[in-house]
Amino acid sequence: MRWALLRELAPPALRSARLLPPAIGTVLGSAVAVAPVVAGVELEVHDVVLLLRCSMVIMALGAAFVLDDPTGRTTEAVPVSRAWVSMLRCLAAVTALGAAWTVQLAVAPLAVPAEARAALPSASLTLEPVTVVAWALVLGSLGARFTAEGSGGVLAAPGMVLVVIAVMLLPEEAAPFAQPQSEGWERSRWIWTAALGAGVLGLGLLLREPRNRGRGWPGSQSRTVEPQPSVHADSS
Repeated sequence: MRWALLRELAPPALRSARLLPPAIGTVLGSAVAVAPVVAGVELEVHDVVLLLRCSMVIMALGAAFVLDDPTGRTTEAVPVSRAWVSMLRCLAAVTALGAAWTVQLAVAPLAVPAEARAALPSASLTLEPVTVVAWALVLGSLGARFTAEGSGGVLAAPGMVLVVIAVMLLPEEAAPFAQPQSEGWERSRWIWTAALGAGVLGLGLLLREPRNRGRGWPGSQSRTVEPQPSVHADSS
C-alpha cells in the first residue's frame, strides 16, 4: 500500500520541486571536474582532488534548492506526510548527484599520468561529497522553515559557502580537506564520517512533521474531537 502510493506520489512531487538549480549545479560541477581531460591538460593527483572538491561544492549548492516547495501552501491536505514528499526529493537528488559523481571519478583521473592514478583514493574520497550534500539538504530544510513559500535554498546556498570557508580555516589537526597519502588523510576520514552521521541525523529530524499536523497514510486512524453543540437555557 505504501510503496504503491509512493510510486503515484513521486511524479507530482518531483514536478513541483525546484530541479533547475540542482541540474545547473550538476552540469557546472561536472564541467569543472572533466575540463582538464577535455582540454588535454596533464595534472597531478592533488590537482584532480582539488577539482573534484570544487565540483562537489558546486553540486551541493544546487542540491540545497531541491527541498524548496513553492506549492507548499496549496498542498496542505495530502494523503501522506510531507516528510515523505521531501524524502522522495532528497532521494532523487542524491541519485542524480551520485551518477554525476561516478562519471567524474571515471573521467577526471584520466588527466593524471597512468602510473600515478592509483594514488587517487576514489572510494574514500566519495565520503566527502556525500557529507557535503547531506549538509546542503540540512541547510535547505532548515532554511525552508524561515522563508516564505519554502524557498530554503536562498538561505542554504550562501550558508554552504560560509560553512566551506569556515572549514578551510580550521587548524591542520582538524582540517577535513587533507591530501591523499598525507599524514592527516586517515584522520580526516574520521572527521568526515562524524560529520556525515551528524548531517543524516539532523536531516532526519528536520524532515519529521509535527504530530499535530494530523496527516498520515490512508487508512490510518486519527482521533478527532467533534465539537459538541452548545446548550443555551432560555430564560424568560
